[in-house]
Amino acid sequence: MRVAKYIGIPLILLSLFLLVACNKNVDQKDCPHLEGLAQDNCYAEQLSCDLVKDVSLKDACLAEVAKISKNTESCAAIQSVQAKGYCQEQIAEATSEAAKCKNIEDNYWKDNCYTNIGMKTNQSELCANVGNQLQKEECYKEIALTTNNETLCPFAGVNETNPCYSNIARNTKNPALCLNIDNPINRDSCIIKIAKLTNDMGLCEIIKISVIRSDCNNYFQKIIAESSTVQNQTVSA
Repeated sequence: MRVAKYIGIPLILLSLFLLVACNKNVDQKDCPHLEGLAQDNCYAEQLSCDLVKDVSLKDACLAEVAKISKNTESCAAIQSVQAKGYCQEQIAEATSEAAKCKNIEDNYWKDNCYTNIGMKTNQSELCANVGNQLQKEECYKEIALTTNNETLCPFAGVNETNPCYSNIARNTKNPALCLNIDNPINRDSCIIKIAKLTNDMGLCEIIKISVIRSDCNNYFQKIIAESSTVQNQTVSA
Protein backbone atom coordinates (compact mmCIF):
# COMPACT_ATOMS: atom_id res chain seq x y z
CA MET A 1 0.00 0.00 0.00
CA ARG A 2 1.27 3.46 -0.91
CA VAL A 3 0.14 5.75 1.84
CA ALA A 4 0.58 9.47 1.21
CA LYS A 5 3.64 10.80 2.98
CA TYR A 6 2.32 14.29 3.66
CA ILE A 7 0.07 13.49 6.62
CA GLY A 8 1.12 11.37 9.57
CA ILE A 9 -0.80 8.15 10.12
CA PRO A 10 -3.22 8.75 13.05
CA LEU A 11 -2.14 7.13 16.29
CA ILE A 12 -5.59 5.67 16.76
CA LEU A 13 -4.79 3.28 13.90
CA LEU A 14 -1.64 1.94 15.53
CA SER A 15 -3.47 -1.09 16.90
CA LEU A 16 -4.69 -1.87 13.39
CA PHE A 17 -1.17 -2.05 11.96
CA LEU A 18 0.02 -4.06 14.95
CA LEU A 19 -2.79 -6.51 14.37
CA VAL A 20 -1.63 -7.17 10.82
CA ALA A 21 1.79 -8.13 12.18
CA CYS A 22 0.41 -10.26 15.02
CA ASN A 23 1.46 -13.83 15.54
CA LYS A 24 -1.49 -16.01 14.57
CA ASN A 25 -0.01 -19.11 16.19
CA VAL A 26 -1.94 -18.58 19.43
CA ASP A 27 -4.71 -21.15 19.83
CA GLN A 28 -8.15 -19.66 20.47
CA LYS A 29 -8.79 -22.20 23.23
CA ASP A 30 -6.14 -20.38 25.26
CA CYS A 31 -7.93 -17.02 25.02
CA PRO A 32 -10.53 -17.57 27.81
CA HIS A 33 -7.67 -18.16 30.26
CA LEU A 34 -6.27 -14.69 29.61
CA GLU A 35 -7.49 -11.36 30.95
CA GLY A 36 -7.95 -7.79 29.76
CA LEU A 37 -6.00 -6.61 26.73
CA ALA A 38 -4.09 -9.88 26.52
CA GLN A 39 -7.37 -11.70 26.01
CA ASP A 40 -8.54 -9.16 23.46
CA ASN A 41 -5.28 -9.52 21.57
CA CYS A 42 -5.70 -13.27 21.58
CA TYR A 43 -9.18 -13.11 20.09
CA ALA A 44 -8.10 -10.43 17.62
CA GLU A 45 -5.25 -12.61 16.39
CA GLN A 46 -7.82 -15.31 15.70
CA LEU A 47 -10.05 -12.73 13.99
CA SER A 48 -12.82 -13.52 16.47
CA CYS A 49 -13.81 -9.87 16.49
CA ASP A 50 -17.15 -10.29 18.29
CA LEU A 51 -15.29 -11.48 21.38
CA VAL A 52 -12.94 -8.47 21.49
CA LYS A 53 -14.00 -5.89 24.11
CA ASP A 54 -11.51 -3.08 23.47
CA VAL A 55 -13.15 -0.79 20.91
CA SER A 56 -9.98 0.23 19.05
CA LEU A 57 -8.71 -3.34 18.81
CA LYS A 58 -12.13 -4.57 17.76
CA ASP A 59 -12.19 -1.98 14.98
CA ALA A 60 -8.77 -3.16 13.87
CA CYS A 61 -9.94 -6.75 13.91
CA LEU A 62 -13.04 -5.95 11.85
CA ALA A 63 -10.92 -4.03 9.35
CA GLU A 64 -8.62 -7.01 8.91
CA VAL A 65 -11.58 -9.34 8.33
CA ALA A 66 -12.98 -6.91 5.77
CA LYS A 67 -9.62 -6.75 3.96
CA ILE A 68 -9.55 -10.51 3.68
CA SER A 69 -13.10 -10.69 2.34
CA LYS A 70 -12.66 -7.57 0.15
CA ASN A 71 -16.16 -6.55 1.13
CA THR A 72 -16.65 -2.89 2.07
CA GLU A 73 -19.94 -3.75 3.80
CA SER A 74 -17.86 -5.52 6.42
CA CYS A 75 -16.40 -2.13 7.36
CA ALA A 76 -19.82 -0.86 8.47
CA ALA A 77 -19.53 -2.27 12.00
CA ILE A 78 -16.34 -0.31 12.68
CA GLN A 79 -17.00 2.59 15.09
CA SER A 80 -13.95 4.80 14.51
CA VAL A 81 -14.29 6.99 11.42
CA GLN A 82 -10.54 6.75 10.83
CA ALA A 83 -10.38 2.97 11.19
CA LYS A 84 -13.44 2.61 8.96
CA GLY A 85 -11.78 4.86 6.40
CA TYR A 86 -8.67 2.71 6.45
CA CYS A 87 -10.81 -0.38 5.99
CA GLN A 88 -12.68 1.12 3.02
CA GLU A 89 -9.47 2.45 1.43
CA GLN A 90 -7.72 -0.92 1.64
CA ILE A 91 -10.58 -2.72 -0.08
CA ALA A 92 -11.00 -0.04 -2.74
CA GLU A 93 -7.28 -0.16 -3.51
CA ALA A 94 -7.17 -3.96 -3.53
CA THR A 95 -10.00 -4.08 -6.04
CA SER A 96 -8.95 -0.90 -7.91
CA GLU A 97 -12.51 0.40 -7.61
CA ALA A 98 -12.20 4.17 -7.32
CA ALA A 99 -15.99 4.54 -7.04
CA LYS A 100 -15.69 3.20 -3.51
CA CYS A 101 -13.50 6.12 -2.46
CA LYS A 102 -16.39 8.59 -2.44
CA ASN A 103 -18.04 6.70 0.43
CA ILE A 104 -15.09 7.26 2.77
CA GLU A 105 -15.87 9.91 5.40
CA ASP A 106 -12.34 10.36 6.72
CA ASN A 107 -10.53 12.85 4.45
CA TYR A 108 -7.10 11.34 5.11
CA TRP A 109 -8.11 7.92 3.82
CA LYS A 110 -10.31 9.32 1.06
CA ASP A 111 -7.30 11.22 -0.30
CA ASN A 112 -5.15 8.11 -0.04
CA CYS A 113 -7.81 6.11 -1.80
CA TYR A 114 -7.93 8.36 -4.86
CA THR A 115 -4.14 8.86 -4.86
CA ASN A 116 -3.21 5.21 -4.56
CA ILE A 117 -5.71 3.94 -7.11
CA GLY A 118 -4.88 6.81 -9.45
CA MET A 119 -1.15 6.05 -9.38
CA LYS A 120 -1.75 2.30 -9.49
CA THR A 121 -3.93 2.48 -12.58
CA ASN A 122 -2.47 5.67 -14.12
CA GLN A 123 -5.87 7.36 -14.05
CA SER A 124 -4.87 11.01 -13.71
CA GLU A 125 -8.50 12.12 -13.49
CA LEU A 126 -8.65 10.60 -10.00
CA CYS A 127 -6.01 13.06 -8.77
CA ALA A 128 -8.54 15.86 -9.10
CA ASN A 129 -10.55 14.32 -6.27
CA VAL A 130 -7.68 14.57 -3.78
CA GLY A 131 -8.28 17.33 -1.24
CA ASN A 132 -4.73 17.75 0.08
CA GLN A 133 -2.94 20.00 -2.43
CA LEU A 134 0.55 18.55 -2.02
CA GLN A 135 -0.78 15.04 -2.30
CA LYS A 136 -2.80 15.99 -5.38
CA GLU A 137 0.33 17.40 -7.04
CA GLU A 138 2.29 14.27 -6.15
CA CYS A 139 -0.44 12.17 -7.73
CA TYR A 140 -0.24 14.11 -11.00
CA LYS A 141 3.56 14.09 -10.99
CA GLU A 142 3.88 10.34 -10.46
CA ILE A 143 1.44 9.54 -13.23
CA ALA A 144 3.09 12.07 -15.56
CA LEU A 145 6.51 10.48 -15.08
CA THR A 146 5.20 6.92 -15.24
CA THR A 147 3.31 7.50 -18.48
CA ASN A 148 5.61 10.19 -19.95
CA ASN A 149 2.56 12.43 -20.27
CA GLU A 150 3.88 15.99 -20.35
CA THR A 151 0.38 17.48 -20.31
CA LEU A 152 0.17 16.61 -16.61
CA CYS A 153 3.34 18.50 -15.68
CA PRO A 154 1.57 21.85 -15.05
CA PHE A 155 -0.47 20.10 -12.32
CA ALA A 156 2.62 18.73 -10.56
CA GLY A 157 3.21 21.90 -8.52
CA VAL A 158 5.29 25.05 -8.96
CA ASN A 159 8.56 23.38 -7.93
CA GLU A 160 7.99 20.19 -9.89
CA THR A 161 6.68 21.42 -13.25
CA ASN A 162 10.08 22.13 -14.81
CA PRO A 163 11.72 18.90 -13.53
CA CYS A 164 8.69 17.03 -14.85
CA TYR A 165 9.18 18.39 -18.37
CA SER A 166 12.92 17.76 -18.17
CA ASN A 167 12.54 14.14 -17.06
CA ILE A 168 9.98 13.32 -19.72
CA ALA A 169 12.05 15.07 -22.39
CA ARG A 170 15.02 12.92 -21.40
CA ASN A 171 12.94 9.73 -21.22
CA THR A 172 11.42 10.32 -24.66
CA LYS A 173 14.49 12.05 -26.13
CA ASN A 174 12.21 14.84 -27.30
CA PRO A 175 13.93 18.27 -27.24
CA ALA A 176 10.64 20.05 -28.02
CA LEU A 177 9.50 19.34 -24.45
CA CYS A 178 12.45 21.32 -23.10
CA LEU A 179 10.90 24.45 -24.59
CA ASN A 180 8.08 24.20 -22.04
CA ILE A 181 10.56 24.93 -19.25
CA ASP A 182 10.27 28.58 -18.21
CA ASN A 183 13.68 28.90 -16.54
CA PRO A 184 16.25 29.72 -19.31
CA ILE A 185 19.15 27.86 -17.67
CA ASN A 186 17.07 24.75 -16.99
CA ARG A 187 15.61 24.89 -20.49
CA ASP A 188 19.03 25.02 -22.18
CA SER A 189 20.39 22.38 -19.79
CA CYS A 190 17.56 20.15 -20.87
CA ILE A 191 18.36 20.69 -24.55
CA ILE A 192 22.06 19.90 -24.15
CA LYS A 193 21.18 16.66 -22.37
CA ILE A 194 18.95 15.62 -25.27
CA ALA A 195 21.64 16.65 -27.77
CA LYS A 196 24.12 14.34 -26.08
CA LEU A 197 21.61 11.51 -25.73
CA THR A 198 20.64 11.68 -29.41
CA ASN A 199 24.11 12.63 -30.67
CA ASP A 200 22.51 15.58 -32.45
CA MET A 201 24.91 18.52 -32.71
CA GLY A 202 22.25 20.57 -34.49
CA LEU A 203 20.39 21.00 -31.22
CA CYS A 204 23.24 23.16 -29.93
CA GLU A 205 22.03 25.92 -32.22
CA ILE A 206 18.71 26.36 -30.43
CA ILE A 207 20.41 26.88 -27.07
CA LYS A 208 20.07 30.54 -26.10
CA ILE A 209 22.64 30.90 -23.33
CA SER A 210 26.05 31.30 -24.97
CA VAL A 211 28.03 29.45 -22.30
CA ILE A 212 25.81 26.38 -22.52
CA ARG A 213 25.75 26.59 -26.33
CA SER A 214 29.58 26.68 -26.36
CA ASP A 215 29.72 23.68 -24.03
CA CYS A 216 27.40 21.83 -26.37
CA ASN A 217 29.47 22.63 -29.47
CA ASN A 218 32.73 21.85 -27.68
CA TYR A 219 31.36 18.47 -26.63
CA PHE A 220 30.67 17.44 -30.21
CA GLN A 221 33.85 19.01 -31.59
CA LYS A 222 35.82 16.93 -29.12
CA ILE A 223 34.03 13.80 -30.28
CA ILE A 224 34.72 14.69 -33.93
CA ALA A 225 38.39 15.35 -33.16
CA GLU A 226 38.78 12.07 -31.30
CA SER A 227 37.06 10.18 -34.12
CA SER A 228 39.34 11.83 -36.68
CA THR A 229 42.43 10.89 -34.65
CA VAL A 230 41.35 7.26 -34.50
CA GLN A 231 40.73 7.19 -38.26
CA ASN A 232 44.17 8.69 -38.99
CA GLN A 233 45.84 6.16 -36.73
CA THR A 234 43.98 3.37 -38.52
CA VAL A 235 45.11 4.63 -41.93
CA SER A 236 48.72 5.01 -40.75
CA ALA A 237 48.75 1.47 -39.43
